[in-house]
Amino acid sequence: MSPAKSAGLNAAGYSMNPIDPNAEWLEADGLGGFASGTVSGIRSRRYHALLLTATTPPAGRMVLVNGFDAWVETPRGTFAISSQRYGPDVIHPDGASRIESFEHAPWPRWRYKIDDTIVVEQELFVPKGESAVFISWRVVDAVAGGGDPGGDEGSHALDHPASTPPATKLRVRPFLSGRDFHSTHHENGSFKFSAEQSGERVTFQSYDGVPAVIAYSNGRYTHDPTWYRNFLYSEELARGLDAAEDLASPGVFQFSLSKKPAVLMFSAVAGVDDPGSSNQPASTPPATESIEVRHAQVRSIEQARRQYFSTPIERSARCVPRAARQRKNPYCRLPVVRRLGTRHVYRAARALHRNRSFGGSTRHLVAMGGNGFRRHVAESLS
Repeated sequence: MSPAKSAGLNAAGYSMNPIDPNAEWLEADGLGGFASGTVSGIRSRRYHALLLTATTPPAGRMVLVNGFDAWVETPRGTFAISSQRYGPDVIHPDGASRIESFEHAPWPRWRYKIDDTIVVEQELFVPKGESAVFISWRVVDAVAGGGDPGGDEGSHALDHPASTPPATKLRVRPFLSGRDFHSTHHENGSFKFSAEQSGERVTFQSYDGVPAVIAYSNGRYTHDPTWYRNFLYSEELARGLDAAEDLASPGVFQFSLSKKPAVLMFSAVAGVDDPGSSNQPASTPPATESIEVRHAQVRSIEQARRQYFSTPIERSARCVPRAARQRKNPYCRLPVVRRLGTRHVYRAARALHRNRSFGGSTRHLVAMGGNGFRRHVAESLS
């Protein structure tokens, strides 16, 4: 089964053509944490996660939210918009086969074709300076297209409603762990499935001493704890490392896409006695403000900030100079960076930020991000 299909290149040149399902994306928080994954949505590394927070960098990083499964429910049936790889080598469910397009700028954005009338758009971004991630889903008109996905953001699907068929729902089941980012997680009796609910907020804390995960959503949470076993990470397997993992799922978030876009935010918050460096994220909505309003505000701020990065390589390198200097950037622990030294990474990124070339150091930066990221950066430099 081909995990993803080809897609055209839009006017802004932001779509991948054809889609490389193994290409990788990364959203860094500027604090040493990040969200990362593949275009297909199938996690292939133990580092791929939605919420990976820095506790005591450079050594202390923890994966709190590994990923999720998601389904769209319509009167015609239930359709997956996610895929996982399980051992020995089974892809399930079939959501990756519905990917119609993927864009990497200004942040990762997917379109899933449900049928001839429904296309669901999913986007994800990490706000600068916060250990948090926003994910949103929206039904866009399959005929009209809901606006140019790579053009003027003023015509983006989040800003203009589509004619959504009635009774279109979204279910999202997150996968949690609370492990060191170099390790893997396995089923055990100590994991805490309990969830504390208060309005739009649901709080999870997988283990004592691990930062809590706070989820804000404009949907409804149903507690339904279960283990998902035997995830398989192909890149770790190829390296001869521990490639199997079990993840805990405490429950399901349900949204009505017929009424409005779905918004889900995960943030890491260290307790008073925890060693973690995370504090209450600035994106956390006040008691009088909804997550929808906060999402719109943070999205606009982040969109405006990223417009100052003139090239894909500059956008990709935006978090490297300060983080590399402090040895906080996640790339700093990759073998190629350990071999070359973070000083080269810092100098390359600083030169790129100043729109200056720096000889071979730019190649060091290109080499940091794995095949998909390396290919994307190489194209931007050609």
